Amino acid sequence: MKPTPVADEAVMLINNAVIAYESTLNYDEYFFDEPALMIAEFEGYVNSVKNLKIESLKAEFWAHCEHYEDFAKLKKVYDVRFKRLLNWRYQCFDDFVKNRSDIINGIKEFLIYYEKEQELEDFSRKDKNAIEKNIRNLTRILASLSHVVRDMLEEFEAMSPVSPELISKQLLDRNTIELSCKFKLASKRKTDFIKILSAMYDANMFVNEVGKLATNKQEVMNAFGTLLNDDFSSYSSFLAQAKAKDDKTYMKTFETLTKKGWDYLNSLKEEN
Repeated sequence: MKPTPVADEAVMLINNAVIAYESTLNYDEYFFDEPALMIAEFEGYVNSVKNLKIESLKAEFWAHCEHYEDFAKLKKVYDVRFKRLLNWRYQCFDDFVKNRSDIINGIKEFLIYYEKEQELEDFSRKDKNAIEKNIRNLTRILASLSHVVRDMLEEFEAMSPVSPELISKQLLDRNTIELSCKFKLASKRKTDFIKILSAMYDANMFVNEVGKLATNKQEVMNAFGTLLNDDFSSYSSFLAQAKAKDDKTYMKTFETLTKKGWDYLNSLKEEN
């Protein structure tokens, strides 16, 4: 199994936040001498959990499903790793909404206990409000996150009984989305790229998700348009305009590629 750094960090941040939350409100000696430390601690948990990107988690999962037999194994790994979040006292966001008043009362009772236990004579209303706000926000965010993670795992589960071809398609689609914002065509090179892509299609260089020869040039163009954040839906118009010019101008793009190919081969010979 390949490393999963995105999931590793997410699980660590989530588990730390859940442990702090549960220990604190269960009065399990998770206290600080200074209210300022508690404020900073819970504010840190709120910010770290709030900034988790579920789409990155999903993308990493699909990127690891290179082989169909890995799917079930990886799904079980994710189930176990997020177990603490899914099993905590508010197992979904609806629980948080339904028990909002009980949660707030529980936090207030904890603050009274904390003040007495720590003998904080200077425990100001401002401190209490700040701690209450952070713990309440952490509860809300964790409850929402548990809902989102549960949906994510159910999405994985829904895919588990399907064919290897559909898994491959899902992986292709997600990787395309993940890559789509990273690159774009250089200025004024769209027609050149469409000419190259059209020639590659005509040379039978593309197959579909089940390995069969691609038979729809527009679909191929659309896929590369998505990849490059561009619109290739009118590719035929670009080709028509290019063909309207003389043959030498049309072929200049391919001559440049041929030259670059020879340059590469010659550079290898020079190295040897």
